[in-house]
Parts: sequence; C-alpha cells; structure tokens
Amino acid sequence: MCPSYMGMRHALRHYFPQFEMERISMTTDITTTDAWAKVEQAQQSLAQKTLRELFDADPQRGEKLSFDAADLHVDLSKNLVDDSIRDALIELAQTAGLPERIEAMFRGDKINNTENRSVLHTALRLPVTEDLVVDGQDVAADVHEVLSRMRDFATSLRSGAWLGYTGHTIKTVVNIGIGGSDLGAGHGNPGAAHPMPRLVSLPSLCPMWTRPTSFRCWMSVILSPRFLWLHRRLLPRRKR
Repeated sequence: MCPSYMGMRHALRHYFPQFEMERISMTTDITTTDAWAKVEQAQQSLAQKTLRELFDADPQRGEKLSFDAADLHVDLSKNLVDDSIRDALIELAQTAGLPERIEAMFRGDKINNTENRSVLHTALRLPVTEDLVVDGQDVAADVHEVLSRMRDFATSLRSGAWLGYTGHTIKTVVNIGIGGSDLGAGHGNPGAAHPMPRLVSLPSLCPMWTRPTSFRCWMSVILSPRFLWLHRRLLPRRKR
C-alpha cells in the first residue's frame, strides 16, 4: 500500500479512538449538539491568545501537537489550537459520525446521497496490489488499466512517436480546465522531467485566448472530473 494512502488513514485514526460515544442521527442539526457548544466555548476562550503566548505557556507544545503517520508529518502547533479545542473538535467529529463516514468512503459505500454514488477518490490512489469492488466491479483494476494506457500514450507523445492528424510531432499541449484541472497541470509541468511538449494551461472560463499562427503541432486537452458540467461541454466551441 502506498505511503500517502496509509498516511491519510493513519492521520484520520490518530485522534478518533480517544472518544467513545454514540453517533447522532445524520438528520440532526450538528449546531444544536452539546459537542458544537463545547467547540464554541473553547474557541471563545482561545480567541484572544497568540501563538507566542501559547508556546510560552507550554514549551512542549510542538511535540504534543505533532504526530507522524506513514509519510506524513502533521504539526498542529502552529495553529491557534490547544488541548481543549482539539479535544472539542474531535468530539464534534465523533458526534457527527465522521469516522464511520470515512470508513464507508474507503469501502466504496454510496455516501453521495444526492447521486446515489460511491465517492471513489481513494480508488485513484490505491496501489496496483489492492482491490476495491463496488457493485461487483473491481474499480481499482479499472483505474490501473486506464493509468497504464495513459502512461503509454504520454510516453509516445513525449518521444515524438505519436503524431497529430497533420502528421506532425506534437510540440505544444493546450490544457483547458477549471480549478484543480487548470492549476494541477500548470503547477506540475514546470517540475516535469521531460521538457517536451510545451504545456499551455488555460482556465476554462477565461475569455482570453491568443490564437497561434499554426495548429499543426498543437494538441488540446479538456480536463474535467465531470463532463456533465455545462460549461465544460460548451467550452470547446468557444475555444475553437
């Protein structure tokens, strides 16, 4: 199992076992619970303090509010929290049933009630040796099959073996996305080991578009987690 995947689960489990209490109904307004009131009380008592004061009052603060989980090092000491607000937040999460919901997400339960879907972000990070079966389908295997095809395509594109419809080598890739679909590609490219092809990342809702002199060596990629979004489907027409 990959370290980041393990770290995510270990970090979530670091605190939750401290409290044993019955989970309230998901239909209950969380702001009406005693746990919520405890968080508000703890926050009010801490609001007038500074980090300097907190460190002066507890020289061991850095050690007490830090922990390791696989490849993650979590340091809460540089935030305006103390033992009381930390414990109150954990109790609130426990009251809301967050630990159970986390486990349900990792199992592939359909916790997206609006669309009656599983939330399968975790499947994208599962190592190839892991399985995640949802409705009889091994989602993890499907993910790695697609990742394998993506790797083969990216390798052929970088090497120049894959040609565009004009028969030319692709030298520029135009990435069109929004939010992480734009920022992820834009931030990741400068650190890439392969300098070619050049990446141009455009926010999908940005009207700015400088038309190149030639499209012969260009390839456009529309990056979207959900192609049902209207602006993602209309965008290619705008860019053309």
